[in-house]
Amino acid sequence: MINLPKIEAASFDGKEEKAKEVLAELLEQYRRPSFGSMSKRDVDNMMFKAMQDLGLINMNPQAYEVVQALHVTSSKARNLIYASALSREQGFDVDKALIEALSKPRFLTGSDKMIGIDIDNPLLIDHLKYKLRSLGFVTDGSFNRDLVKMTPEAMSALYVEYVPEQTRAALMGELIAAGIEEEPNAPLIKGMKKFFSKLIEKVAEDGTDELLNRIGEALPRIIAGAASHALIAALFA
Repeated sequence: MINLPKIEAASFDGKEEKAKEVLAELLEQYRRPSFGSMSKRDVDNMMFKAMQDLGLINMNPQAYEVVQALHVTSSKARNLIYASALSREQGFDVDKALIEALSKPRFLTGSDKMIGIDIDNPLLIDHLKYKLRSLGFVTDGSFNRDLVKMTPEAMSALYVEYVPEQTRAALMGELIAAGIEEEPNAPLIKGMKKFFSKLIEKVAEDGTDELLNRIGEALPRIIAGAASHALIAALFA
């Protein structure tokens, strides 16, 4: 169980200047537009942000961490995280966070052969769904709101979206050299769709920790457009 330690004066040793800055901001926000006029929700959001600023809660926490630390419901935790992320949107690189999540997919090897992305940040979930809708795809989160499921084609479209444009042709060449795609003039999304479809089949046949570790090492390099054909081919050896 994750428990937030008792907050004492000693909790801010070495953070005195930051603590004064956060306290001043709290008092200033609370008195506007008039003292006591803020809703309870806004006060909660303000206090949550202050606890993050002081290092008492992670800047990008999992909902479970907040539930355990603050003894609130899962719904409350998500609302706090969402409001905090929105207030810090300028300092939160949502695309960078999404690329990291896309590099750690779950391959659902049932009859539907989908790919799942575990995301606990509600703002990031909304951003992922927005990206998929803008690319013409829908998601399935009906059974688990933290697991966004999509087809190999949808996953491929996201990868193509994030692979640097100047490396897309080279990545396609590596997919061809690895034997994933046979048509030299095929678009990258077609090659990536074949790649993810084959990967789901491979995981279904041999879902060992060794294979999953190799996939975990390869995908960040693929989405960065820096994977060699040898690295890609090794996943199917």
